[in-house]
Amino acid sequence: MATFTKENLMYFLDNHARYKALFLLLLRADEPKTSEYLAEELHVTSRTIKNDLKNMKQTLQDTGISLCSKRGTGYYLAFEEEALLSEIKALFQLYQPSKLNTDKDLRVSYLAKRLLTSKVPLKIEDLLAELYLSSQEALTAELKEVENLLSKYQLKLMRKAHHGIWVEGEAFGRMLCMVRIYKYFHDGSQTPFAVADFDQQFQCDEESYQKMREITFSTLATSKIVFSDLYVERFVLFLIFFRNQVLQQTLPTLTFPTIDFAFEQTQEYAFVYELTHKLRTQLTGFDFPNDVLQFFTYLSVMSTDLYRFSDCTEERYGTLVGLAEETRNWILSLFSADLNSNFFDDFTTMKDLLKIMIPISLKVKLSISDDIDLGIHDYEKGMMKRPVIYYFIQKLTVSFAEHYHYTFSIREQYLIFGVILGTINRIKLEQKKLKLAIIALDGRLSTQQLKFNLQAYFSEYIEKIETKVLYELEVMENPDYDYYLCIEYGKNLNIHYQPIYFADETLSESEHVSSLKNIFLTAYDYDERLPKLDVIEIEEGFAFKEFPIQQYLNQASNNYHHLRVGEKNEVSVYFSLNHESEKISIYHYSREEYLSAQSEKYVIVADLNINGDFKKMKMFLTLIDKIAEDANKLIFQQTDKKNSYARFFI
Repeated sequence: MATFTKENLMYFLDNHARYKALFLLLLRADEPKTSEYLAEELHVTSRTIKNDLKNMKQTLQDTGISLCSKRGTGYYLAFEEEALLSEIKALFQLYQPSKLNTDKDLRVSYLAKRLLTSKVPLKIEDLLAELYLSSQEALTAELKEVENLLSKYQLKLMRKAHHGIWVEGEAFGRMLCMVRIYKYFHDGSQTPFAVADFDQQFQCDEESYQKMREITFSTLATSKIVFSDLYVERFVLFLIFFRNQVLQQTLPTLTFPTIDFAFEQTQEYAFVYELTHKLRTQLTGFDFPNDVLQFFTYLSVMSTDLYRFSDCTEERYGTLVGLAEETRNWILSLFSADLNSNFFDDFTTMKDLLKIMIPISLKVKLSISDDIDLGIHDYEKGMMKRPVIYYFIQKLTVSFAEHYHYTFSIREQYLIFGVILGTINRIKLEQKKLKLAIIALDGRLSTQQLKFNLQAYFSEYIEKIETKVLYELEVMENPDYDYYLCIEYGKNLNIHYQPIYFADETLSESEHVSSLKNIFLTAYDYDERLPKLDVIEIEEGFAFKEFPIQQYLNQASNNYHHLRVGEKNEVSVYFSLNHESEKISIYHYSREEYLSAQSEKYVIVADLNINGDFKKMKMFLTLIDKIAEDANKLIFQQTDKKNSYARFFI
């Protein structure tokens, strides 16, 4: 390998800002990047990027670093030795990013940290240089996200020509925002865009840190309030933050909005008072004034895990309970109207939602939208498995922000989602016992394990189980079985009995039992309670065109909801839940090549009259869940003459 010097590389990159940004993009990438991607990131043309890459390739010759390209894939850096790669990454302080830390996320984090800690306005050109960007347009999207974040804490991003940009707003909102950024983006590793002034606010020696945690845990354990583990860690982080402010003599006076809430009468205040007293006796920096005690009391109320309904009283939380009841009722009214069912009838729903809304009510009063969104759990992925409920949660989030000027975090959306899902899960459907036929392709003895599992785990759902060979079924005049079961090899045979379940013999007993559960979903009378299922082939005249959905919706109604489901969003669902005449229609193209770039593979139009029928509503939600789980189940409906809902549960 030729001689490589850090000085030569740094000199070249420091004198060519765009080359430096380009080099860092490729260095951080874990896969090849196209010239189009690189051009978009650096806000230049693809042609300019290709010229830059050509010049950079020549410059990197004989350094042990090669700029390589792969047709149809993109450009990447290759290192002759792993030690050289480590040396370069150390030089630029680059480490493997977490799943949240995309380049844009890092830039947003960096800008927010710089703005929140700077004592003077920051000039755009300085920020561009710090982030290795070449044009002001490159920061437009990032600054917009910073503004959105700041607005949740009643902070404003101010601008003045030839002067710079800065943040204005109350200190308590600024501090909440700083901790949220720290916890959201900080994963314990260094990042390429560190902000020393920001990081200094959270520095703490290990001994003091452990002592703070120990005292906080013991005090909390003997108090009358409960925090989740995540909120405890955030609380300790605030202790570190405010302690540093005291030690550095930079603690500002905190001014709060005037709200009707006697915080000093709460159990949370008693906890904060006791905790800070204990901390003062063992550590310096905890001589907190009254406004900081008020801040920590508010923080404690916002962090409280209210698992006992008996704690949700006006004696404990004063006016917060009234606002929590108002917002809870507003949410349930919205869901009742959207799903055409009365959610107020479920007392558990009323209780659980009130527990969630009491901490949120304090934040509503303070006009801040604060929470923990650590990115350690993919809340959205879980909610998307129940697409109709998730759709209404998103709709609720927008409406609530407009009405109460509070934006639910993704975690809070998930909590409300859980309450609504609990309501749905508590709905009991009538169940009929099934008549089952096991097809013995390989002899009756080969069916014994399947029959045993059915009888052992599902006997209460079964009227009878009979083992039959195919020729016996053929000579029966009218087989009246609800379900047929067969070994997986039967998929290779032309078995026309439906609905049929093919048992995978390679599954373990627990996996086998789990897969069999779907059969017994058909024991609920979907075909009896839901309207007849129509499967309609889209006319060839619409081949290669966008499906004219408006022609197929009930023109008398303008309240259709629309969502897309399936792994590739290949199914469009239009549904209305307050129609007098009911139907569910599945539209599909006869040939897949007829699809245009704008067309979905399937379009479902559901006109239902729920009218307070929780059972029908649950069936519809479950039906859409099943389609979202596996859109290929719609293929069977194209060939099934019965068009039974049972096919969705195979």
